[in-house]
Amino acid sequence: MPSLLPFHCSAQTADKQTAVVGLFFQLTVLDGSVPPFESIFSQLDDTAHAGARTVTGELDFQVLTTHLAHFGDIQYTGSLTTPPCTEGVAWHLSGAPLPLDVKSYSTDNLLKVAAQQERASNE
Repeated sequence: MPSLLPFHCSAQTADKQTAVVGLFFQLTVLDGSVPPFESIFSQLDDTAHAGARTVTGELDFQVLTTHLAHFGDIQYTGSLTTPPCTEGVAWHLSGAPLPLDVKSYSTDNLLKVAAQQERASNE
C-alpha cells in the first residue's frame, strides 16, 4: 500500500484552456474526512478508466485553498498524460501532502485507485 496517494483532477474553460491540480495524500487516522475529497472519492466507480468523467455536485474547496496558501504549490506548463494528450496545460502540484483518513477512504478505494493507475500506466 502506498504511503503517499497521488490524485489529480482537470478542468477546461469554454475556450479550451486546461488546468490540472495535483495533490498527494498521506494516509492517517483522523476524526473525519478532509472536504471536498469525500464527495470526490465516492465517485470512483464512475471513473473506471483513464479519461473517464463524472459529476460530483457542489464541492467546498476551502480546506484545499487554505492548504495551498500555507504550503504553496509547484506550477508549470505541460501536457495531459492520457489521450488527447492536450499540450499547454497549466499544472499546479501541492507543495505538501494532505491528510486522508483511512476510515473514510477504505482499502477498497485504495485498491481501485491502484488498479486504475496501473491500467493507465500500461496504456
